[in-house]
Amino acid sequence: MLMILKRNIYIGNISILDPNYEKNESIYNINSEMNVRIRGASSRIYNKKSYRVCLYDGNKKKDLSLLGFRTDSDWILESLYTDDSKIRNLLSYDLWNLMNADIKDEDYAILKGTFVEVFMDEEYVGLYVLKEPIDEKTLNLKKNSNLDSGILLKGIDHNMADFSEEKIGNIKESEYYGFELKYPDNLVDYSHYWYVILSKIKNYYLGDLSDEVIENTFYTNNLLNFRLLVLFTNAVDNYEPKNVYFSLKDQGNNTKVILTPWDMDWTFGIDWDENISGPKEQYEKVTQVNGSYISTNSPNFVYNIKKRWNYLKQEVFNEKKINNLIDNYYEQLTLSGAIEREYEKWGSHDISVELQEIKDWCKKRFVAVDEYIDNL
Repeated sequence: MLMILKRNIYIGNISILDPNYEKNESIYNINSEMNVRIRGASSRIYNKKSYRVCLYDGNKKKDLSLLGFRTDSDWILESLYTDDSKIRNLLSYDLWNLMNADIKDEDYAILKGTFVEVFMDEEYVGLYVLKEPIDEKTLNLKKNSNLDSGILLKGIDHNMADFSEEKIGNIKESEYYGFELKYPDNLVDYSHYWYVILSKIKNYYLGDLSDEVIENTFYTNNLLNFRLLVLFTNAVDNYEPKNVYFSLKDQGNNTKVILTPWDMDWTFGIDWDENISGPKEQYEKVTQVNGSYISTNSPNFVYNIKKRWNYLKQEVFNEKKINNLIDNYYEQLTLSGAIEREYEKWGSHDISVELQEIKDWCKKRFVAVDEYIDNL
């Protein structure tokens, strides 16, 4: 049973059954004390909530490996409430991981999540995705020591920051405009870390998209992959800075910013202003490509985006590979009966129709993006 600890935070116990425990080198039944809180901003209004779960042993956090993932105490349960297909986030993450498979130089985050079914106080709550959070462990950031640690910045809003020297050198709190400084944390004064990372990205976000600025700010393949993922999936809620993590592995002079996507549920045809239960007119936008997202006044960047796209359209974005991913999700959700239970709880849909819509959308989107990039 869950008990209220304070507003939106509950204490209780969690039991996790892993039918693939042998493959995951885990155990079948994992039990732990936990604190759980509702997560998200606008998503808090939905009847089906998303949660941040922290495992405990008494008053101490308890690190456990869940379902073959890393050993940790912090986990996320994503509700999938706005996505009738239930696959958009995982599909985006799988594409991101495939896009980075040939890059070995930097510590890009492997985004991990898996479908789970959740019961709360013996009541079925529905289908969720259990995810590892994006944090200093995921990105292998240098630990905090003598002000030279790695830095992790999260975009939480589309509001553009004031990048003046006076402002970015005097930010003591952990939030500033559309950003939240996630690591290091629990500090009295964050001003040093704000100055370091905002100084890195300010020219870029003030509109200077010259090749020199791009080269000095980001690792080329990371920036290319991020922008192509957002462009292909039409991730309307992931244009920088919102739902993007910006990280510096350390504060060395040659260290560049790494971009990591997050919360990609408004993708593959779902728009942020769609009525959840309404018709899907947004699918008509499949051929609309946001050209401003690929800077045509940066010759080297345009050359690199073309080269990278020509590789990825064969290795990642081709129709057969995307359809295979979608078919695998279909098998997971239908053979287990999970999607039937989810729809019974939260509203009925036809999973076959939902997934076919995404397949058709991706096929049309591929042509639109390919034509656009070819004509740059």
